[in-house]
Amino acid sequence: MSQLDPFRHCLTSLRYEGDGPGEPITLEQRAADLRQRLAGDRGLDDRQPGEPVRNVTVTELQAMIIADLLDELAARLSPGAAFGPGDSGEALAGLARDLSQELLGQTFIGSR
Repeated sequence: MSQLDPFRHCLTSLRYEGDGPGEPITLEQRAADLRQRLAGDRGLDDRQPGEPVRNVTVTELQAMIIADLLDELAARLSPGAAFGPGDSGEALAGLARDLSQELLGQTFIGSR
């Protein structure tokens, strides 16, 4: 396995191919992978015939707190005091900001 660089790589997951050891995933690749998965996500009430109803429900307060945490994560991944001058986290920060806005848009804050 290559050396993990916290300013370039995900710290919580590795990419496994075949029987080899896990390889680090760059922050940019993680953001691209997550955006691709989200692009293929179903609508809230869309499901295949016979598929059970399993939507996750959160309260407005929970959504606002999650959005706040995503905003904090985005700030920490962006170039600056917490992340340093590198921009490797910017794609992941953008995803966190987008998800935060999507959550807030479903609360009374977003309907103003």
